[in-house]
Amino acid sequence: MINTVAARRYAQAIFQIAQEKNELDKWLDELGKMTGILKLPELQGLLEAAKIPFAKKQRLLAEALAGLSPLALNIAYLLVSRGKLALIEQVYSEYSRLLDESYGVEHIAVTTAVPLGKQETERLAQRFSRAVG
Repeated sequence: MINTVAARRYAQAIFQIAQEKNELDKWLDELGKMTGILKLPELQGLLEAAKIPFAKKQRLLAEALAGLSPLALNIAYLLVSRGKLALIEQVYSEYSRLLDESYGVEHIAVTTAVPLGKQETERLAQRFSRAVG
């Protein structure tokens, strides 16, 4: 529960920054890249090791996340320095949810007894689209 709350707060802060800079989609992409890289077991082990000094972890992050914006890199530094690296997937998911909400995107799940064809899928999508406006 605490981790979920913390991930939500990080995501909300990142979302506010992205809104201010008009970079909502860019941040989704950067968080996605960050999540993929930081969840690599060998890198994650090094970044979570208590015996490795933070300066070395910073260098590892800078190399692993080369190409991301300096602000995104700072987010990674913050998560590592606070021992919250494990939250990166939750932060990404929550940010994605906030982005969808801001665009008015709703996600639904449909369960059927038999697989739907392309036409049935499109008809369902149209019906749901009309239903939610």
